[in-house]
Amino acid sequence: MDNELLEKLDNLLNSLDNSEEIKKFIFLKNKLLNDKELMDKINTIKNESYSDKYINIKEEVINNKDFKEYKELEKRLYYLVQNINKDLSKLKVKNESN
Repeated sequence: MDNELLEKLDNLLNSLDNSEEIKKFIFLKNKLLNDKELMDKINTIKNESYSDKYINIKEEVINNKDFKEYKELEKRLYYLVQNINKDLSKLKVKNESN
């Protein structure tokens, strides 16, 4: 890879690291993981197979405001990464043909 491409990749990574969406995503992830009550509930159903308790706790987690926001950001970031990979793949092919 040439220096210009590496520089652009570094700029992209810095831009992503500083984006509000990434910061919010990381914040929410940590907040959810540090929510002892929520984590305890999730841990109690790890070995349950679709009992009423499992369904109720799963519903509670899915309806959690922070969890919803986290999942929405996760989805957006997933598609962003897919688009970046697609563009990088095109650049790689273009670079190899030169």
